[in-house]
Amino acid sequence: MAFVDVLAVHAATTPHKAAVIEGNSTTDFETLNRRANKAANMLAGLGCDVHDRVASMWFNSTTGFELSHGLRKAGLVGTPINYRLRGSEVAYVVNDSGALVVVADDPHIDAVEAARAEVTRDVRFLAAGERVPPGWLSYSQLMDSASEDPPPPPEEITGLGPSMIYTSGTTGHPKGTWRPNGVNVENVMQMVSIFELTAEDVHLVCGPGYHSAVAMFSALHHLLGSTIVVQPKFEAVASLDLIEQHRVTTTMMAPTLLRRLLDAQEARPRNLGSLRAVFLGAAPCPYALKSRAENLIGQVLWEFYGATETGINTVLRPEDQLRKPGSCGQAVPGQEIRLAGADGNEVPDGAAGEFMVRNTWLAEPQPSRRLLQRG
Repeated sequence: MAFVDVLAVHAATTPHKAAVIEGNSTTDFETLNRRANKAANMLAGLGCDVHDRVASMWFNSTTGFELSHGLRKAGLVGTPINYRLRGSEVAYVVNDSGALVVVADDPHIDAVEAARAEVTRDVRFLAAGERVPPGWLSYSQLMDSASEDPPPPPEEITGLGPSMIYTSGTTGHPKGTWRPNGVNVENVMQMVSIFELTAEDVHLVCGPGYHSAVAMFSALHHLLGSTIVVQPKFEAVASLDLIEQHRVTTTMMAPTLLRRLLDAQEARPRNLGSLRAVFLGAAPCPYALKSRAENLIGQVLWEFYGATETGINTVLRPEDQLRKPGSCGQAVPGQEIRLAGADGNEVPDGAAGEFMVRNTWLAEPQPSRRLLQRG
């Protein structure tokens, strides 16, 4: 299957539809497509080639979306860095991923700058804000001089944006989940169908964009041509205001953020009648919190279980949240799931076990650092 530039398709068919809303600024699909072309060409000008990694450390922003679309257009692999990491932790992700370029916004330049001394290879550092420290390049200046022409299509990229997202295990360093060609189209369309997403949705991005689920739901909505409302960092009162103001229909968050959202809604209710889906992941959601949510914002919760490495494995629909307490939902079609004991054998019904899954969404084994590094 050949590469399809979905952003260019939306730019041609709905050029003036809002693609990203951030604060008082609205970027339509035509403008976002031009900016993404410039981002792709800018990175190519820095020497990036298909499957090279580009790391980023920043809050959610319109700039983040133009860059992520530019990465896909160029066949580059996005590597978001958890903005809570510091020093050697940041350097580890940059070194281990083999990133050729690192981009940071103003609030995170100091954290990346502090890690530079431990970066072991030649990396270009781009400042996507007002400050440009010595040794850094200005993202805005590079973008100003880049071409708006569509970059050559990366024919081997056929799925949702290539990525290498780092996920922490219980021991050792974070591990990179390697998807150099993105998530395949069949799995993408399966998620669109299961969660009943449409081009008419207005999606609020309020969780940290470095989280794989936050990034995935954002990508799915833009794949369909939906409008995305950006909140740089979660703040419950502001999230409610954005939902009410922009008639947001969907959002994704962890249960901790849902609790804070409900507290704010209880303190000062907003009109949230547009909201039809809150996708919950990253941690189990207590039954009491689900019950409270249904009382305050309606029957809108979708809970899913999965991992950065495995994709989404089970889904519990809104009508089942209170009807099936303790359930992790039904298996997504195509999953091979079993619960195994310490001996690796399947445990009987009612017994605890380790969740094991096989599917077509599994990330590839992370290549060695030697293989990741070119030249």
